[in-house]
Amino acid sequence: MKKQPSTKVLSNRGMTLLEILISTAIFGVVAAGIFTIFDQSQHSFRSQGDLTEMVQQTRIAMDQIQAYLRQAGNDSENVFDSQTPPFSHSHSGIFPIEYSAAGHIQINSDITGSVGSGLGATGDPDGNFTARGEKVIVRYDAAQDELNIDIGDGEQVLAENISNFSFTFFDLAGNTISSPASNEGDIVRVQIHVEAETENPDLETGKVQSITLESDVMLRSQYYDFW
Repeated sequence: MKKQPSTKVLSNRGMTLLEILISTAIFGVVAAGIFTIFDQSQHSFRSQGDLTEMVQQTRIAMDQIQAYLRQAGNDSENVFDSQTPPFSHSHSGIFPIEYSAAGHIQINSDITGSVGSGLGATGDPDGNFTARGEKVIVRYDAAQDELNIDIGDGEQVLAENISNFSFTFFDLAGNTISSPASNEGDIVRVQIHVEAETENPDLETGKVQSITLESDVMLRSQYYDFW
């Protein structure tokens, strides 16, 4: 039998204007969704980065202050009574913690200096407070939202974007010392309170992210001296 020729006709018709418009609209919706997801991811990544940086900076500052407080009052040469108070107080000698104002103290300890002299001195305690790290000033600048420290090289910024910073002082019985400037010799424990914020607000909420840290530090030299 003779095979009949195919009657299938291939259409050369292109897309109509309506089909083009529908395709364009679908593509636009899909592209907008992808862009939204990408934009949200970028915002989340940036906000998380700001938060991580703020937390790390605040924790490092807290750790450094704690380290100096723990060595406060180290005085193996028994020379504290012969030193001049750094904040011009009326009592003779100095104490491990010298109080100037809220968020502003000096931490005193004789920890080095028998080898060499001045800020670069090293070695064992020598009965002087001239070596680096023996007179440490911690000062909170509320106007600039900065926490500053001076370990003997001049004041430097320890942490930025600090919204609140304070010390609370306690005596051996655990009572809060309400007038630390006149009761520095009774300070045995120091509580540090710090609040920090991210530099930039969260792009989704429009609000800054914050963290609050607190730490209690026992002054080892004072605690054991009382016993």
